[in-house]
Amino acid sequence: MEMEISIQDYLNVILKWWTVIIAVFIGALVVSAAVSFWQPPVYEASVTMYEPSYRLRAEEAIESAESIQQPLKLYKSLAKSSAVEAKVAEALGSTLSPAEKPPGSLLSAVTVVANKDNPALFEIKARHTDPEIAVLLANTWASEYIEMFGELSTGSATELGFIRGQLALAESDLESAERALKTFEQETGLGTAPNQEYGSELGFGIQDPYAWYGTRGKELEAKSELLANHRVARDNILLLLDIAQGVKESGGGVDDLPLQLLAVQAVADRGQLSAEVILQEAEGLDTIMELLQTEERSLASVIEVLSSEVDQLHTELMQDKYEYLLLNHTRNAILERSAILSRKAHELELQSSGVRIINPAVRPEVASPSPWLNVIVAGVLGLFVGVMLAFGLEYLRGPDASSSER
Repeated sequence: MEMEISIQDYLNVILKWWTVIIAVFIGALVVSAAVSFWQPPVYEASVTMYEPSYRLRAEEAIESAESIQQPLKLYKSLAKSSAVEAKVAEALGSTLSPAEKPPGSLLSAVTVVANKDNPALFEIKARHTDPEIAVLLANTWASEYIEMFGELSTGSATELGFIRGQLALAESDLESAERALKTFEQETGLGTAPNQEYGSELGFGIQDPYAWYGTRGKELEAKSELLANHRVARDNILLLLDIAQGVKESGGGVDDLPLQLLAVQAVADRGQLSAEVILQEAEGLDTIMELLQTEERSLASVIEVLSSEVDQLHTELMQDKYEYLLLNHTRNAILERSAILSRKAHELELQSSGVRIINPAVRPEVASPSPWLNVIVAGVLGLFVGVMLAFGLEYLRGPDASSSER
């Protein structure tokens, strides 16, 4: 047989044991009020600090395209450090009780709170049961922090002077390197093409291998093209000689020769031999072969000279390219060093910026206890415990006692 429990049953239990619930509730209120009002208050004094370096860091982070992040609030670790605590303990001396003088005692009473809206602002808060000591502790802590920050900034200022000197040298070296590179580009034409890395496009994704070399590359291109034309012309002459030898052996004549092989640029530019010349001056195949051999020897001589010039020009261009890359690498290395020094100098400038107090601690506020809050919380908990106790007592009585009462 299942037992059905309704909301009315719960209400009946509460009404039955209402005196117990009220007693626990009132007891919790009384105890909480007694403890809260009799407990000595703890006062909190606050000093508002301003550190302009972090304002500059925030602006830099917003303007920088590389990293848009909130600046690191390094003052949180420096302000609440054992070094500052030792200086504060020494400064306050007999004002502190023996229990507050051991290392770590004052640290537990001090907090550093950063401003959410402005990273340049932060607060140093100190708590103490004596309001005057709370104010004194907060102001002394802020003063000692400023003094320590100033000592660190002195070292930063010395380093900043050295970095600025190195930066000036780097900027001078960079100016010289850029001037040397520009002069070299003007003299050689290297690196001045539209597409400096791969050469200019000729179409269909084809790259011009000579474009990177500028005007000197054009000279090499022209020489290479001229050499290729002469080699084609010589090959045609040699082929025509072989055909003429075969025609001679077979008893053929001049009409059997493919004289169109002479219609190449190199032969036409020389103007010494052509199909018209052969047809006008040739008395037979032997005469034609002598003319062809003479032209072949002339072409071979020109090819030898052109090959030597192309090789020499190519060697010079490789040397120029190596020198250009070396000058460019030197310029880039100096540029990178200058950028590193510039960033370091900027960081040191930020570290050397002054820290000051905006609002000193004057009138502390009561941090704890909060009597009315404690009473409200105790009342809610007392009411809850009273109800739970009522149901516990009802459970211990058992269902038989409940049935008999009904």
